[in-house]
Amino acid sequence: MTSVIFSTQVFSYLLQLKIKIWTAALFSILILALPAFSVYFSWSATAEIPLLLILNFFAGYKLLKAIKVKRKQILNYCLVLCIVLICLFFYQPAAMAFLLPPIILMIFKNEFELNHWVKILFFTMVCFAVYFISFKTMLQAFEIEPSERTTLNLLSLPKKIAKFFFFEIRILLQNSGFLVGSIISFIIGTICFFGFLYVKYFKEKVSLFYIFAAILILPLSYAPNILSSQDYFSMRTIAPTAIIILFYQLYFVQYFIKKESKTKFVIIIPILLLVLSAYNLNSYICNIQAIEYKTLKMNFEKFDIKPNENFSMIRPERNFLEKNEIINRRFSTEFGCLSSVNDWSAPYLFCQLKWENSRNLDKSEEFFSPKNISIYSESEAYKIKPQEKIINLVALFKTSFSVN
Repeated sequence: MTSVIFSTQVFSYLLQLKIKIWTAALFSILILALPAFSVYFSWSATAEIPLLLILNFFAGYKLLKAIKVKRKQILNYCLVLCIVLICLFFYQPAAMAFLLPPIILMIFKNEFELNHWVKILFFTMVCFAVYFISFKTMLQAFEIEPSERTTLNLLSLPKKIAKFFFFEIRILLQNSGFLVGSIISFIIGTICFFGFLYVKYFKEKVSLFYIFAAILILPLSYAPNILSSQDYFSMRTIAPTAIIILFYQLYFVQYFIKKESKTKFVIIIPILLLVLSAYNLNSYICNIQAIEYKTLKMNFEKFDIKPNENFSMIRPERNFLEKNEIINRRFSTEFGCLSSVNDWSAPYLFCQLKWENSRNLDKSEEFFSPKNISIYSESEAYKIKPQEKIINLVALFKTSFSVN
């Protein structure tokens, strides 16, 4: 629901910029076809990340207004700062959506004023600085041990920026074709991306500063991940950047259709993205999770164990579905991956299902503690004591997925 609201918000903003309704509709609908939103759909029962996108898009709109108005806008700046800071505390990658309104304005109206973007960059730095100081102060005040990925590693910045341009962008250029027909998708996506830059510079005669800004905005929109010491890429953390690249690509497609009447067949590209997105969501997320949940629920219900007993569980490896030729490829922990492949997740899945199926009407207390469960991979199964009770998830999934 919140993803659709966010898409409608973008649609409304495009109409406000006097963009044709069919163009605005195409752009806003295809946002929902992005791989990042496929992850958000599957998360919707527990985490409504698009709600943060909505708030930050609104913040970006207010920031743009504050920058353009000559008189003092202290209250607006404070409002935007508060929204961005709140979102940084909840989910850092989504906070960068405040860059979308000025970027959309730059794309469709060619409004590029260097002093405006200097102010936006300065505001972004202030947000990060205030957030980092507040975060560290809270950790110290409450004596909380921070995780390793919360630390800054400024020395690795050049390496991570280079990785962004050589790896992350390559995946984003493929859009929803990153799992199916990835080479063809990469070729088409790359042509559309550089076609956008070509159209802007050679046809619409924008400045070189505009072209540099259009490229440098991309790592800026991914800044929380680049600044983090964690070196891990996933679709869920790159939604704002993915939206920007999508807009670049679609701008070229719609320009091509408008200028070249004999090439209207390229409209098949947006249609193909919708089809691929539906396939990715159904085959690489929903179907896998549904079979896994059904298998675990049925077998956990039958497993006889007392609340204070200990037992062992053999979990599948991360590449279980690929290795058994159930899927062709996977990506990160989001597409083509079972939920129970992690040491920390399998015990909680068991306890959650046991708690759900407990006949005890009082659901305020846990039925079974995850501390009573020892987790082993298939290669570590020899460590399990012969007399100990075991649930072998590997054997269960081999049966359930082969049947399906």
